[in-house]
Amino acid sequence: MLRFSLSLFLLLFVNGCAGNSRSPEGKPRTTSSVVPPKLAVSGKRTGTAVVPADISTLQSRCNKNNYEACASLGEKYSFGTGVPTDPQMAVVYLTKACEGNVLAACDSLGFLFIRGTIVKQDLIRGKALVLKACEKNLAAACHHMATLYIGGIGGDINYTSALKFLKKGCTLRNGASCYTAALLYARGIGVSVDAVMSRSYLEKACSCGFKKGCTLLKETDKSP
Repeated sequence: MLRFSLSLFLLLFVNGCAGNSRSPEGKPRTTSSVVPPKLAVSGKRTGTAVVPADISTLQSRCNKNNYEACASLGEKYSFGTGVPTDPQMAVVYLTKACEGNVLAACDSLGFLFIRGTIVKQDLIRGKALVLKACEKNLAAACHHMATLYIGGIGGDINYTSALKFLKKGCTLRNGASCYTAALLYARGIGVSVDAVMSRSYLEKACSCGFKKGCTLLKETDKSP
C-alpha cells in the first residue's frame, strides 16, 4: 500500500483561491457508459436500508444527467457522508460525473485510485484522471499533479514536471501552486536558486488569499 509523508499529505489537500474552480469544456455528454442503479424514493426501503431524502433527490437528478448531482453522490459514497462508505457506488457516480465534464469529479476519482484505500490502487489510471482535470483547467488538479511528481508517486521524482504544473496552477490562481513554486525557487529544488522568482510567486500566492504566502512574504521583507 502506498504511504504518504505528512508534508506531501498536506500539499495534496491545500487549495488556493481557485482550488475548487471548474471550467466548462463544451457540452456535457448526454449519456454515460456507467448507469447507476436507481434508488427508492425518500423514506422507502431498498433492500434493508432506508434511502435518505437528500440521496434520493441527488439520485433523481443524476438519473436525468445532472452531473453535479452525480459528483455529489460520488463524494458522499467515498467518505460515507450520510450513507455508508461504498467504493463501488463512489466509482460509479464519480465516473459518470467525470464523463459529464465535472472536472472535480475526475480529480476526486483519480485520487481514489491513487490512494488505494477504498478501491484497488491503480496509479496509472489515477494519474491520468488527475491530468485530465488539469489539462481542462481545474486549478487544484494541476497542483495535485505537481505533488505527484514531487513525491515520485506513479513514477520518478521530477521537479521539472512539478514546476510546470505549479506554474499552470498558479496561472489559474491556485494559491497553493504559487506558494509551492516559490519554495522550489527559494530552495533551489529542481531549479537554480532565484530570489526574484521566489518573491514573485509569493506575491501571487498572497494575492490569491493564500495565508502562508502572505506570512512568508512579510517575513522575507523583514529579513536584512
